[in-house]
Amino acid sequence: MTSRSIEIRCPLGPQRLFMKLKLAGETPHVTEDNVMEFGCSDCKRTLKREGFEVDRVIHQYDMLGRWINTFLET
Repeated sequence: MTSRSIEIRCPLGPQRLFMKLKLAGETPHVTEDNVMEFGCSDCKRTLKREGFEVDRVIHQYDMLGRWINTFLET
């Protein structure tokens, strides 16, 4: 059985590693309801330095590690 690893990283500053997914066998079926969310302190800090008032930056990914969207909470 073939396995592969997918790294979930910040889409704006790829040095931030959120998690690694290990997939074995067939690629899983992914629906739009299968979403993982990660708070990103690097993006929050960058935005605050640029003068934005932000409480949280949340990146969303599907279950295959593809970035979907980013939300700002103020």
